[in-house]
Amino acid sequence: MRIITRSEEETAALGEKLASKITGGEIFALEGEMGSGKTAFVKGVMRGLGYKEEVTSPTFSICHVYETTPIVYHYDLYRMTSLDDIFSTGLFDSCDENSVLFIEWARDTEELGEEVKTLFFSYGKKINERIIEAEDGIF
Repeated sequence: MRIITRSEEETAALGEKLASKITGGEIFALEGEMGSGKTAFVKGVMRGLGYKEEVTSPTFSICHVYETTPIVYHYDLYRMTSLDDIFSTGLFDSCDENSVLFIEWARDTEELGEEVKTLFFSYGKKINERIIEAEDGIF
C-alpha cells in the first residue's frame, strides 16, 4: 500500500486513522529520512488515542512514554550504534499486550520478532508531499 500525503496535517490524519485499529501489543517500525513525517504520523496516532498533550520527537531522550490506553512508547534509535545500546534503552522490556511501540530508525530490532509492522516514509515530488508505504490492511 502506498499513500501520498500533501501536508503534515494529512500525515497526522493517517496516523489518527491507524489509532482506531490499535488494541495493544502492536510494534511499528518507522523508517525514513529525517523530516519525512515519522513524528507527525505519531502525533496523529496520539490524537486518535485521545492524548491532549504535546507530542515531540524523542531524538534526544530516546523514548517518550504516553499514558494512554494502551500505553504508547515512542522510541528514536537514530543515535544507537549497537544492539547493546538498543538493549540499554529498555525497548525490549516495553513489549507487551498493554502497550504499543513506535520505533523510529528501527534497525537491528529483529529481536522483536516477525510481528513488527514497518512503515516507510519518504519525500514526494512537491515540498510538503510525503509518501508512506506499508503492508496492505495496516490502515
